[in-house]
Amino acid sequence: MCLRIMFNPIFLVFSISNFKALSVGAVYKPSGHQPWSGGPNKNALFNIVHIKSMAHAKADERFLETLNETISKGIEDTDLDVEHLAGIMNMSRITLYRKIKAISYLTLLELINIVRLKKAAQLLAEGEYKIYEISAMVGYSSQSNFARNFLKQFSMTPTEFMQSKIAKK
Repeated sequence: MCLRIMFNPIFLVFSISNFKALSVGAVYKPSGHQPWSGGPNKNALFNIVHIKSMAHAKADERFLETLNETISKGIEDTDLDVEHLAGIMNMSRITLYRKIKAISYLTLLELINIVRLKKAAQLLAEGEYKIYEISAMVGYSSQSNFARNFLKQFSMTPTEFMQSKIAKK
């Protein structure tokens, strides 16, 4: 019995992206998954892929840096969404979505959430603010939504994360 193996270009692109990502210590996952380095663990703050490292070319790197700065400037805005960012970046919503998807395998909303949660983790590690203050500072109108997204990204609640950082100090 002969097994026939079909060529899959999507699998090839994904494999190449993973190979490139491993050189910078990150793993790309298709949409719906989080970019982890070696899986979720207690040091997850340092496992989030740097936005810049997702770029395949210098132009993509500059684009992602600009996008990251734009998201960071408007991080407190709960209305920060694809339409708003597309206007700021002088692109149509569809073009921006396709460009982000081509570079990172993430949707723009996933990218916005990653930037917000990364900033939240930094603020939690500092220990200067309460969790509800941090959720508002990073643009979440609902603390429960913030906690749910934080748990999904870091495999621990914001409280557990804060306590683990305080225990290390």
